[in-house]
Amino acid sequence: MDVSIPKKMVERSLWALWVLLVGGAFLWMLVGSVAYWSLHGWLPDKAADWVQAIGSVVAILAVIGVSYWERRNVQLDKSRSDYQYLMRAFNASVRLQGACRVVGACIQAGPEGTALEIYQRRLKDLYEGVCEHSYSTFVDLQFAEAWAAHKRCVALLIEELDLYLAGSSEAILDGCEHLVTAADDYVDQLKTALQRHSRLVGEGAWSH
Repeated sequence: MDVSIPKKMVERSLWALWVLLVGGAFLWMLVGSVAYWSLHGWLPDKAADWVQAIGSVVAILAVIGVSYWERRNVQLDKSRSDYQYLMRAFNASVRLQGACRVVGACIQAGPEGTALEIYQRRLKDLYEGVCEHSYSTFVDLQFAEAWAAHKRCVALLIEELDLYLAGSSEAILDGCEHLVTAADDYVDQLKTALQRHSRLVGEGAWSH
C-alpha cells in the first residue's frame, strides 16, 4: 500500500510550521520585552498584562487562520483532482466516439466484412478504456448521466455490429447508424457538463 505523503501537503505543512514558529517567537519576545520594561518602570504596570492578552488573542487567530488556509487548500486539491478525473473520462469517451464515427462512415460507404471487423475490434478496445471509469466515482451528476448514456449507446452499437458480422441482415446497419448519431449527442452533453463543472468549482480549467 502506498503511504507516501503528497508533496503539496508537505510544503504547506512546513509553511504553517514556519509561520507558527516565527510568529510565536516574535510574540514571546515582545511579551518578554514589555515585561522587562514594566519591571524597570519604563511602562505602566499593567502594560505587560495587556500585551500578553493581546498576544494570546493574536496567537489564537493565527492558529484559526492556518487551519482555515489548510482546509481550503485541501478542498481546492480535491476539486482539481475531481476535475482531472472527469477530464480523463471525457477524453476516453471522445476517443471512443471517434471510433464510432469511423464505423458509421464505413457503414455509409458500404461495409466490407474485413474492414468492419477491424473497426469493431478497435471499438471494443476503446470501450474497455471507458469502462475503467465508474458512474459512482463522478462528482458531477449531469456528467455521470451523460457518460452512462453514451456508454450504454456504444454497448448497443457493439452488440448490433456483432450480430451483423455473425450473419444478420444488413437492415441492422440502419440501427447502427442511429446509435452512432445518438452517441455523438451524448458526447456533446458530456462536454457541456464538463464546462459547467469547471465554472462551478471556480477553476475555469476548461479555458486553460
